[in-house]
Amino acid sequence: TSLGVQGLDLQDGVHLRVANSPDDFAHSVVDLWSQPELRQQLAQAARLRIEQSYDWARLFPPLEQALLELVHA
Repeated sequence: TSLGVQGLDLQDGVHLRVANSPDDFAHSVVDLWSQPELRQQLAQAARLRIEQSYDWARLFPPLEQALLELVHA
């Protein structure tokens, strides 16, 4: 749903399918089930985005530095 992806750097049709109603959800499931290439394309784009934007190896160093600054302040 739109609410479920709110605040995430993900785009409908690029990284995932957003469905806000039961009918839209059902149509998206059928579309993805019947289009393996689209399913694979969305999966690859989503994984890359998550690895680039939300990986702990990228997120932790600035957080660690901020925490260390607080401890030593």
